[in-house]
Amino acid sequence: MYNYNMNKIPRMWNLNFNIVVVGSFISMMGHTCATFAISLLTFDATGSVMLFALMQVASILPRIIAPMIAGTFFDRHSRRKAIPMLDYCYTIIFATVTLLLYFNSFVYWMYIVVALLLGSIDGTYMVAFDSLFPLFVTNNTARKAYSINSMLMPIASVITSPLTLLGYDSIGATNIFLGATILFALTATSELFIRVREPHLMLIRPAEQAKLPPSPKEIELFQQGVNIVDTLERHQKRNFFADFKEGIKYIFGEKGLLAITIYFFVISLCGAVQSTLILPYFRSNYELIINGITFNGMWAYLIIFGCSTIGRIVGATVQYKVKFNEGKKFNVAVFVYICTNCISIIVFHLPLYLMALTMFFEGALAVTSYNIRISSTQIYVPDQKRGRFNGAFLFFNMLGSILGQLLAGSIGDLGWSVPIIISCVFAVNLLSVFIIIIPARKHIKPIYNINI
Repeated sequence: MYNYNMNKIPRMWNLNFNIVVVGSFISMMGHTCATFAISLLTFDATGSVMLFALMQVASILPRIIAPMIAGTFFDRHSRRKAIPMLDYCYTIIFATVTLLLYFNSFVYWMYIVVALLLGSIDGTYMVAFDSLFPLFVTNNTARKAYSINSMLMPIASVITSPLTLLGYDSIGATNIFLGATILFALTATSELFIRVREPHLMLIRPAEQAKLPPSPKEIELFQQGVNIVDTLERHQKRNFFADFKEGIKYIFGEKGLLAITIYFFVISLCGAVQSTLILPYFRSNYELIINGITFNGMWAYLIIFGCSTIGRIVGATVQYKVKFNEGKKFNVAVFVYICTNCISIIVFHLPLYLMALTMFFEGALAVTSYNIRISSTQIYVPDQKRGRFNGAFLFFNMLGSILGQLLAGSIGDLGWSVPIIISCVFAVNLLSVFIIIIPARKHIKPIYNINI
């Protein structure tokens, strides 16, 4: 039995938390490099928005199936062990792509295969990470922990996106994928040193779990007089379809979670339309002219979305320092939903400098609502149901993304105005705030306004 002082909760920045945060950051840098390079390679090779969209769909499609399987699997198996193994899978895939590019053997159908593989791993990884991360978080540290977590991807994007574009035009995609391979190998190796008890396994493999240190969450419950095992339902042997049905049933039985899930399905659909159309739009139809010098439109793309990611970093930093009044978090989230949709409706009709400025504010606002949603739902949902909830939630998110990408691909080659299409899509998204979120406020408020 692992001996530990159960009267003292470890500080937030303990070894496990450090490994998870630093490992995730390095992994995100590698992922950003590779996915951005694949996007550029695909569009440059085909010149078709529809084929570009199909590649995006191939990446998203497995994320519908994988979370359903992963959600059930990780309610019975170790999330801690799965995370480094999945990062080693990324390493193998990117090493293979590096070799294919080196020998000039990478063709369109291979993009599809790689996208399918990455989508499968992504969908599995998200469920494992989202289900494990709450163990390192107590009610007192949840706000700060999720603020830090939400900073990782924006910072990784700000650093790696311009470097990837520079590298793509200079050292080539082969070296970019080689760098991604190295980053993922380092990440996976560091994650092997995560050691923490997983509550859902304490009933299934108690002897193995007794050798591991308790999580901060377990210690917090112990100090409240609660044995974490008593908070778990005893698992029965069931099949995947029964468990997935239970995950869906749980969401539909919680009206607040259901409204949140439906709204984020709409957000995913609209966001996928924008992300599918906007990169080809800037790549083909936009020029950035500075002091009479014409630059590739992708630099305008990076400036605009770079400002958005910087805004996310600023917003997450504010959330790390400032605690919202619990009773006001729902109102803050609704305000953010309305503002970000209004910005998305007008932003691509503005001059470049105003695009950049408004996207900065959009990023700062968006990360605020993200932190409210992710921290609240992960604390609200019981540990033994969290894997199934995350799997089902991601299922609906990915389904929305696929529909959005197919919609964007079907109209992308028609010559319609991309800024007008995006405005129409986000007008629908804005309307959904008043149709879905606000009418369900009495059910969502207990989730969003939870005391953390």
